[in-house]
Amino acid sequence: MSKKSDFKDSIKQPDAFISTSNRALQFVEQHSKTVFVVVLAGSLVGLTYTGYNYWNSRNEASAAESLYKVEVQLKKAEAQIRDERAKKMQELAGLAGKGKPTIKSDDMRPVDFTKDFASIVNSLKAELKSQSGTRAAMVSALNLSYFLVHQKQFQEALEVLKTPSFTPGAGDLMGGFWRMHYGLV
Repeated sequence: MSKKSDFKDSIKQPDAFISTSNRALQFVEQHSKTVFVVVLAGSLVGLTYTGYNYWNSRNEASAAESLYKVEVQLKKAEAQIRDERAKKMQELAGLAGKGKPTIKSDDMRPVDFTKDFASIVNSLKAELKSQSGTRAAMVSALNLSYFLVHQKQFQEALEVLKTPSFTPGAGDLMGGFWRMHYGLV
């Protein structure tokens, strides 16, 4: 018979969830102002964090867009010169037309950095300076320094690598690429 009475007593007592939730609700009722301030502070911190991330992403996107416009000009100029040289090489070899070559080997001019690329590189450097605090500026600086090294403009490549003021973290892959290029230049 003692088993039945224990069972009846346990039915009369509330279970752990109900008793814990009752205590929590009583605590919230007693400290409602404090709970409200904590919830409000947490919401403000969350909204501030979200707003900062949104502003930062918009800033990066606009910087990338403005830098990309100038980078495209450089790539187009590079491709145009490469295509012109390839066409002249074909003409010189007699592959472009039937018969004798129409140009002489003296007509093949070497790529001249100051004549062919200097104005575009200067406009890209100016855009890099205006967007120097962004991650996009660091990517563009790496791309431009790579191009300048191939053009044997080592001092200018070093200046370009020093332009961005964005500093990636120690575990960021971008920092490793930047340090590698800086060391190579």
